[in-house]
Amino acid sequence: MYSFRVCPQCGKMSFPLDVSPGCACPFCGHEIIKVKYSGQYQDGYDYAVQDDYAKQQKEIIETVVKPHPEFNKNLYEKRLADEYNTLQRTILFTLNCSVCGSSNIQYTRKKRTLVKGYNIEKYCASCGKKIK
Repeated sequence: MYSFRVCPQCGKMSFPLDVSPGCACPFCGHEIIKVKYSGQYQDGYDYAVQDDYAKQQKEIIETVVKPHPEFNKNLYEKRLADEYNTLQRTILFTLNCSVCGSSNIQYTRKKRTLVKGYNIEKYCASCGKKIK
C-alpha cells in the first residue's frame, strides 16, 4: 500500500511526493488530498511493470476520484483535453531525424557569414546525419 496526492475536483494526480496535502492544484486551484492505494488489481495481483501504470491510473480515477463528493466531471474532461492538446503540440513541434527518427538533435555553429550572421548547423546525435 502506498499514498499519493490527488485533486478531488479535477483528478490531477501527477504531484511530487514532497507536496503536502492542503496545497493548491496547479490546474484548478482546489486543495489536493493524500490518498492511500493498495496498488493491486481487483483479483489481488500486484502491478508489476511500468506498462501497467495506465491501468493503475484509470483504476485510481474510477475508485477514488469519481466517487469523491467534490468531483467535477466538466473540469475533469477539460483537464484531459488540455493535457491532450499540450501533448499534441509537443509532438508536432519536436524536430526528428529523417533517417533514424530520433529527436536527439544537436546544434553547432558552423561559421560566420556576412549576410546571415552565424550559420547554425543541425545534426542527429544518434546517427550523425546532417538535418536541413
